[in-house]
Amino acid sequence: MAWNYKTGGKEFKIPEQKKEVDPRSKTSIRGKNYIAKGDENSVPAKQKKPYKVTWF
Repeated sequence: MAWNYKTGGKEFKIPEQKKEVDPRSKTSIRGKNYIAKGDENSVPAKQKKPYKVTWF
């Protein structure tokens, strides 16, 4: 029996990333472009204070 990755499995949602207006396109006549700002999470560490990381 061949396993097919396209069928089966669990559905999961990928949350939208935070976006901000690209500083180069703020004054553009043609429109505004958005860039990803990144999501900040804390990662457990052996130290007293957890690390803050930004994922893009």
